Amino acid sequence: MTNVSSTKGVKTVKLPIWSSQGGQDDVIWYDATKQTDGTYKLSVDIRRHKNNRGEYNIHMYYVQSDGSLQGVTGTTTKVEGPQTGAKEVQYNGSYYFIQGKYDEIVVANKKHPMAANYNPGENPTAKAAFLRLRNDMIAQGYNVGYAYSGFRSYDYQKVLYQNYVNKDGQAAADRYSARPGYSEHQTGLVFDLTDKAGNLLEDAAASNWLKNNAHRYGFVVRYQPGKEASTGYMPEAWHIRYIGKEADEVYHSGLSLEEYYGFEGGDYASSVTPSKPTTPSPQTPSIPAQGVYRFTKRSSIKAEARMSAPELAYYDAGQSVTYDKVLNADGATWISYIAFSGKRRYIAVA
Repeated sequence: MTNVSSTKGVKTVKLPIWSSQGGQDDVIWYDATKQTDGTYKLSVDIRRHKNNRGEYNIHMYYVQSDGSLQGVTGTTTKVEGPQTGAKEVQYNGSYYFIQGKYDEIVVANKKHPMAANYNPGENPTAKAAFLRLRNDMIAQGYNVGYAYSGFRSYDYQKVLYQNYVNKDGQAAADRYSARPGYSEHQTGLVFDLTDKAGNLLEDAAASNWLKNNAHRYGFVVRYQPGKEASTGYMPEAWHIRYIGKEADEVYHSGLSLEEYYGFEGGDYASSVTPSKPTTPSPQTPSIPAQGVYRFTKRSSIKAEARMSAPELAYYDAGQSVTYDKVLNADGATWISYIAFSGKRRYIAVA
């Protein structure tokens, strides 16, 4: 900064700086450093601004000799993304992919679907890395359970997504659940962690550790705050995606996978036909053999699949649990899971 002067004298040059991406939620006031030639200089680390890219706003103020604050000028500048080199997205008949720095990177988002018959199951390398991560978190005392949600088939996702559409409407469901064929869970490279109660992981301490350490195991927290425009989904602290060695570089860039690798993201293409709410069947609903169940009403947790069994605890509407078994007993359909205590629990859902 040159030509810094005021008739009242200049004690300090202050510069509030913020990115346009999130409004002013990352605004920081900086003090510029005076140089020997009378000019002022300031260096800004964008990590202090959530690693946001694009337009930045810069205003300049003088703290004058009498202590008053005088607004001087304002401008904008653009921070470009790192030169990672956008690579061509290819399709092999089952899924889209690009060549990463070390490995092939499967691309799965609202612009890049997978074939309905693509059914790889859980990737063994990713699964082993996930188990190390989860067990390390448990050993360190974080509120993390052994249950998790991993691979989901096209057909399973179809049922899950339609349930959410029926409950919340298509527009709302699209922000937190993928349409069949578009879910990262179908890649076999994604895992959702739960807490000790079986709910999706939202514990603040555990989520913060996960965000800052997942890359050490080859994962990234896929859906971060402030990235919905590129990922297409609202933040999910529990959802981690296996990348491998390059996860370290993705993490330190502060970018989403779409931003880092340069492939298209955001919302579904206009040609994709959304699901419409369906009228509930009067028959007993079909429930996947395992997965995550989101409750629509208060539901009792019991030690056995019997309606007259005493209530041990309960889930409220909106809460969820990861289950591994479905059975019909005592005139009802039950989901079942292993609680943190090691004992099996049952919940009547229909």
